[in-house]
Amino acid sequence: MLRSFRSGTHGARCEVGTARCVEIDIETEKPMPVNTDGEIVTSTPAHFKVHPKAISVFAPPTLGIPGRTPMSVVQTGVAFS
Repeated sequence: MLRSFRSGTHGARCEVGTARCVEIDIETEKPMPVNTDGEIVTSTPAHFKVHPKAISVFAPPTLGIPGRTPMSVVQTGVAFS
């Protein structure tokens, strides 16, 4: 799985689900740890909410896309409770 994260192909794996939303609740039959960027931060059930423009993320441009600046800035944020 780690190799697919690094290559950006993890979305094609059957174990990975994706969704577009502003809020999401994650529930499991029994409590499970929630790992965020390598750290256990909470456990299920968990509630996640996107807070627009909460943080700024600086990322290099995607190669081959016309009109991209040398450094892209994305403002987003996710909170959990």
